[in-house]
Amino acid sequence: MAATGYWVQGWTGFRSGSSRIRLEWRDGSAEATLYDQGVPATTEAFLRVLPLTVPVINVAWSGDMLLTADPVDLGVTTAENGVKNTLPGDIAFDPAINEVTFTYGVAECHMPTGPHTVVVFGQIATGLEEFAAFGLARRYEGVGQLHVQAIG
Repeated sequence: MAATGYWVQGWTGFRSGSSRIRLEWRDGSAEATLYDQGVPATTEAFLRVLPLTVPVINVAWSGDMLLTADPVDLGVTTAENGVKNTLPGDIAFDPAINEVTFTYGVAECHMPTGPHTVVVFGQIATGLEEFAAFGLARRYEGVGQLHVQAIG
């Protein structure tokens, strides 16, 4: 399939932006880019709540993904460019339940009731391997603290 095909454009065509954030946890950090295009309401709302420190846990149904253990109310109620599958490094928001997710490996957004839609609004650009180790540790060590702040 060509890089300009329907599926590629629908899944990744909006992945462009210049806003940067830093994710920090006890033993490491990573940096991410937020998407100014395609999901502007979600990105703007997320930037307004920063800095943010949240407890994160490994998801129960979706795979290699962390989610915020406490709700993060962005005031966004629509799923801009909603997707059911995420890529490693994706940062997403679920407006139905006010959850922010951080994918660190293979994941498909799923709930006990079936597939679920999220808004991908960012991508970890540096430090994904270290973040994946932090994410995997949440499976065995339980809740971790994640601090998120704007940079630049």
